[in-house]
Amino acid sequence: QAALLELEQDPTVQRLAEALGVLAQAQVALSAAAPADPDGVRTLKIQNMGTVLTMTVLPSTTISQLLGKLRTEHGVTEGVWLSEPGAVDPLPLDTTVASLHREAELVCRLSFLKLCSGSLDGTVCARDLAARTAPTPYVHSTAQNGGVQCVAATTDYVFSGSLDHSVMRWSLQTGTGTKIHTATAGVMSVWVTTEDLYIASRDGWLERLSQATGQTVSKINAGDGLQGVVVRESRCYGALYTDRSVVCCDFSLDPPEKVFTQQLDFSGFVVTLNRNWLFCGGGDFNSGAIQKLSLGDGQPVCRFEGHTKPVHAMCASATHLFSGAADKTVRCWDLEGRCLRVCSSHTREVYGLCINSTEIYSGGMDGTIAVWQMSDGQLLESIKGTHTRGIRSICMSCDPSLHPYDLTTVVNEAVPNTCCIS
Repeated sequence: QAALLELEQDPTVQRLAEALGVLAQAQVALSAAAPADPDGVRTLKIQNMGTVLTMTVLPSTTISQLLGKLRTEHGVTEGVWLSEPGAVDPLPLDTTVASLHREAELVCRLSFLKLCSGSLDGTVCARDLAARTAPTPYVHSTAQNGGVQCVAATTDYVFSGSLDHSVMRWSLQTGTGTKIHTATAGVMSVWVTTEDLYIASRDGWLERLSQATGQTVSKINAGDGLQGVVVRESRCYGALYTDRSVVCCDFSLDPPEKVFTQQLDFSGFVVTLNRNWLFCGGGDFNSGAIQKLSLGDGQPVCRFEGHTKPVHAMCASATHLFSGAADKTVRCWDLEGRCLRVCSSHTREVYGLCINSTEIYSGGMDGTIAVWQMSDGQLLESIKGTHTRGIRSICMSCDPSLHPYDLTTVVNEAVPNTCCIS
């Protein structure tokens, strides 16, 4: 009893409890978002309150078989799930909590996240979401050189790109920074994978870099006015605002080649994707638009209408799309183009956006980061004072294999088009 009471007070256990709290909300969506494989195994990835929880859920019959095997072969009793069979010490909570069998595993991975932001003041900040600690800015460039345009992060590093053509790598442990690459023009977008870093430059060059060295592995000129990029496996998708199009390049080829270019009737500024669809956001001076396209050939599927000025930020989950625009709003959509929420608190344009399973984070040119409750669009927190000028990009520090489009998101659709103003 005393040991259990002590365990309940442990901060790590409390964070895990917070992450598990969203499982009840996600149960309804689990079957659709995470279909079972032939053995009945489901995988669910959830982010909540600064943590990432990855679970492989086994059918009850498999669990019973595993427990029986553990009892007979290893003497493990029910309830002991914190170590490998035969292990002396429990596994660290930030790696694998339970690895029970070579053929079938129950995996629960917990990571503590940082919210990273880049600003026109030339700084990058990494804020511990769980501790809510004030960050120390990393100085990338001067505001006179254009400031920081984009950020992308892993669990260990945050990468930033600037209009001064430079790409920096910052340690999230020590805060030390290293210039790893100089592009041919201002860096407008960065995307990180397990081993590589993709950057988009203003002059149209799309480069694949080594994370470790910053050396160019391969590159292709995708087109003039290249803006946001996203990567799925070996394919890189980008928005071209000058050419008013979306481009897809295949980096599995040497040299890389264009797979398709799809024309738009508006200027594209940002792209995002989930496992099934590609989305391009943009617009013209007094209009905003989002186009849903096929991942394979870029064919248009449907249009999302609602923003009154150009869309500059987007993020997609398995079931929803989230967007931020120059009209100062953040919107939540279903994947058929129906607007479910309109969230307003920023006083200037929204350029940064990222999500976990229960919250939306938006960064604006007013220098603030707004934290929204995903289910009903309520403003939970407005983070000010991190930067002295407008925020151009925000992201979560996490394992690059954990994509937002794998998350199960819960949005209450009972009150559509709600405007939550604070």
